[in-house]
Amino acid sequence: QFPYPVAYRYREVTALSTTSNARATYNAALGCAEALITYLASVGLCLAQGSKGHDKVVAVLRDQMGKGGRAIGEGTWWSLIGSLRGAANTSHESLAPFAAFAASPDVIGAHDRLTQRRNAEAHQRSIDELDLADGLRDLLADLRCLLEASEFLVDLKLLHITSARYNSFSTTSDLEYRALSGDHPIVPTSSLQTGQFGIEVGSLYCQEETGQLRLLRPFLATATCPKCRSQSVFHLDKVTGRGVETKSFEHGHVLVSEDSALICELVGVD
Repeated sequence: QFPYPVAYRYREVTALSTTSNARATYNAALGCAEALITYLASVGLCLAQGSKGHDKVVAVLRDQMGKGGRAIGEGTWWSLIGSLRGAANTSHESLAPFAAFAASPDVIGAHDRLTQRRNAEAHQRSIDELDLADGLRDLLADLRCLLEASEFLVDLKLLHITSARYNSFSTTSDLEYRALSGDHPIVPTSSLQTGQFGIEVGSLYCQEETGQLRLLRPFLATATCPKCRSQSVFHLDKVTGRGVETKSFEHGHVLVSEDSALICELVGVD
């Protein structure tokens, strides 16, 4: 199963596709593609920490976040994924699938077409009703292309740590966590033991195939949404006078990050 932020948005697409509302399905598919690219870039940004190419990755984000209140657009997230190719070529094997995704001609073509469709919708050039059926068919094909190329995310499990207890005698940590996979936010609590020290309760982690846990804070976080009161996953959106605003993958609701100062420090913006 895909990580929850992606699976939730794709579930919306599949549910709407069973109705007669082609326009809503079309818009949901565009939103799902954007959520996928945003999630890929956000996880890749965290995994690139410590790599020789990390500065170039962060520079992509810095250029956008430093522009006084402008939101991070899908184009910036796509550029960030492209920059991961340099980081993957240095030392981080975990970034290799991200680099392959960004370099795939099929992915690039599908993304280009999705970008054209999204820009047309944003600039009041919505697809004509007469062309909607064919357009939706082609759009869904491009979305499936992106999803198939990003299936490696299934093996990078998204975990929300709910409890951590360190044993100084065995030098291990006993963890309880929620695996945020599939399209529903309510999941059972599971447990694991790790030799890693300093695991943060409340934070999101990416678990690699090796079992290694990689911290996703402060670029991804889970919290109760202040607007809809549901447990949501939030990604970076923009810097404002209130701090760094983050946006939920599920509904686009906004939450000011508790880590605003840390985010600005890591990205290098005032």
